[in-house]
Amino acid sequence: MFNFVWTFNMFYHIIEKEKAISEFRRVLKKNGILAFDDWVITEKISNDEHMLLKYDWSSTDWITDLNLFKVLENNGFNIERVKDYSRVGRVLMKRYFVEVFESYFRPKIVSLDEDWGNSMADHFKNAIERTIYLYETRKMKYLQFIANKK
Repeated sequence: MFNFVWTFNMFYHIIEKEKAISEFRRVLKKNGILAFDDWVITEKISNDEHMLLKYDWSSTDWITDLNLFKVLENNGFNIERVKDYSRVGRVLMKRYFVEVFESYFRPKIVSLDEDWGNSMADHFKNAIERTIYLYETRKMKYLQFIANKK
């Protein structure tokens, strides 16, 4: 049994999210802490946007913020100290991403693979730009929270 479980920027890759939360509960001691730091979607996302998100980030499925909280509560967690850092995507990423990507990351990606580098860089750039759009339209959130096992 553990005092602490931390999921950091990987939960969106988990196929069976409800089963994972149940497993978090199983391995935590009473009053153990679950720390969550990851992207979630909101109810506002369209089916087409959801499909693109799955494609862009090689994830099987995404969970909405409301469904995540419901599943946690149903598994005996008290959620506290929720912080939404989506503003980073809406403001900072929007302001700086293209310039930094084109000046620093694209050249590095292209140098690693002369044949496919630009194609890979374009795909990554498009994925980030679509993600920024989802932040801007409040269809995605970046959440950090602490949940205690009852």
